[in-house]
Amino acid sequence: MATAVSSVTQYKMLIGGEWVDASSGQTYDSMNPYTGQTWAQMPDAQAEDVDRAVQAARKAV
Repeated sequence: MATAVSSVTQYKMLIGGEWVDASSGQTYDSMNPYTGQTWAQMPDAQAEDVDRAVQAARKAV
């Protein structure tokens, strides 16, 4: 899922069928290499987020 804010798209992670932010709430900017401008903000996933995603995937099987 993505939402545009001031021409910067903010992305979320899909875990267990839900669009979620990183558990830390942290994001990082993705830069357009051509313009040098930020085009998107991505969730800064940590080990806890990976564990949640793995658990959700195992439940889905």
